[in-house]
Amino acid sequence: MERLLRCCVLLVAIVLSACDGGTAASADKSGKVVPGESDAEPTATAPAVTRVAMSLPERFDAPLPASSQKLAAWRDGDVAFPPQAFVADLLAVGDAAMFERLAAAASKVRGDDAAAWARGWHERLHYRDLAAAFCAATQPVLDAPPSTLRMALAGPFAQRCAGADARAAMLRADTPDWAVVAWYSDRYGTPLRGPMPYDARLAEALRTALAQPKGTDAFAAASALASHPDPAAAEAMLAIHASIADADFADRIAHTMRWSRDPRVHAIGVAACRRRSPGDADCDRVFGDGAAAPKVPTTTDPALTTLAAALHALGFTRVDPAHPPEGGDAGNMLVEAGHAYWFDVETGTFPNGHDSLLRALADLTQPTLAGVVFEEVAPEYDEDADASDADGIYLLRAYVDGQLLETQAEDLGDWYDVDAVLRLLDAVLLERQAAERFLLLETTDQTAIIVAADGAVLEAAIRARLLTPGDPNAAEALGKGFEQRVLRSLQQGGAG
Repeated sequence: MERLLRCCVLLVAIVLSACDGGTAASADKSGKVVPGESDAEPTATAPAVTRVAMSLPERFDAPLPASSQKLAAWRDGDVAFPPQAFVADLLAVGDAAMFERLAAAASKVRGDDAAAWARGWHERLHYRDLAAAFCAATQPVLDAPPSTLRMALAGPFAQRCAGADARAAMLRADTPDWAVVAWYSDRYGTPLRGPMPYDARLAEALRTALAQPKGTDAFAAASALASHPDPAAAEAMLAIHASIADADFADRIAHTMRWSRDPRVHAIGVAACRRRSPGDADCDRVFGDGAAAPKVPTTTDPALTTLAAALHALGFTRVDPAHPPEGGDAGNMLVEAGHAYWFDVETGTFPNGHDSLLRALADLTQPTLAGVVFEEVAPEYDEDADASDADGIYLLRAYVDGQLLETQAEDLGDWYDVDAVLRLLDAVLLERQAAERFLLLETTDQTAIIVAADGAVLEAAIRARLLTPGDPNAAEALGKGFEQRVLRSLQQGGAG
């Protein structure tokens, strides 16, 4: 609870990382930061941003792992390879150079190691947000002849990109079972588009999974098969379940059968649930068939049209006044238009991935921050430590135009240090002499919305009361005080 309160206070209080201490500095005519005259020390609550001359480390350009063994070592922290999040984030947005590096690694994988290597990449990309550019970059690979690269990309493509029209590609013999199951599963993070047309390949994928040690992948396959509305899927599910000799394992698989609309399959699932979880009301829950609900035509609220028009007129040009998103407020409108980024401040992971958050926010300003590379150095993980007592330090880095900008971020357990993220982004904007600024909006929960736009645009939106910042002094900070404030947070860590 103490950690939750601490993070909530942090979220409500911060905007633009208001750094009030540090060594003063000034900018020369080139815009580069030079030492100032003040001897003031950085405050404990606002660590400085250090700046030293440094090129991007060579490992960012290193080849990607070309074996499942090296892939496992990479997962465990082998620094001979580029940072994992850096690679995955670039693949997720369809970066052509990173796709070429993945293809080069795939070409070197031994045939007997191809499935394990490909599965490793599937697990790294399966649950990431994948941009339309990822789908476009992957499509030619899926249409090409069998390859190790195709095997590695088929699962994420199936989960995020492939519709019913991709049936031929998804059911090819060289498409791995995990990709087939992903194609039939609910779309993670995307609207359901209805069940994919049934094929016996899904049932075969479940049989294969059940034959593996501990039934690896069996539950995902059983879930997809049981929830499919085709009668043939129900018959296959009944036959496969009846063939499972281990009664306990059969009951565990049967839990997924509650999701079926077929009364016979559903009844088996309910009975198993009641045996394993007596008194659980969820056992009798009736699940849908996965089909998307028909869209009900709505009339656009005139207030939304007015709000969208006002935002557009101020300079948020990607907001379409003629087609504002339904419901929500200005923050949601800006997120939909690509002017803002929404995220949960609680990550649920270690490390937290501040570098991925930095990349997502920097993308809001493109091309201003194009070419800037972000890195997170996490504190050493202690399995025995209580997350609420976390006291480690993250290092957040930005490599920009031959300079390394670095600041410390607190280890808040599985919560982002949003203040540190914004503090580093402020320094990067100053390094690029950019007019854009980042603004954290006021929220009432543990999520955050950060807007990026020209500072004058953000200031005008605040004064017009179209945006409510998390800091009442944000309008002033966005103006002429920005550069002075950021300069105060910078320390000269070496020759620049």
